[in-house]
Amino acid sequence: MSSNYPAYVLGYHGCDKAVGMAALNGASPLLPSEKAYDWLGSGIYFWENDPERALEWATQKAESGAYKEPFVLGAIIDLGNCLDLITRK
Repeated sequence: MSSNYPAYVLGYHGCDKAVGMAALNGASPLLPSEKAYDWLGSGIYFWENDPERALEWATQKAESGAYKEPFVLGAIIDLGNCLDLITRK
């Protein structure tokens, strides 16, 4: 069952610092990942309520050479019309 009532969550996105700062300054939007191995398809991924995990992700990417400096963006996300698999109704 889906619902339309407000459902806000805190999300944390691990990225390179240059990308995060560009998004915060309005210079460039976050771009969706479109890799074949993305867990749930193309999109911008956030760790729910877990900034430490987002930092771990960004740190791992930096250690592999994919990012220059790990960074975490926080967001308040309204889930909107969403499939709710937690609430019994």
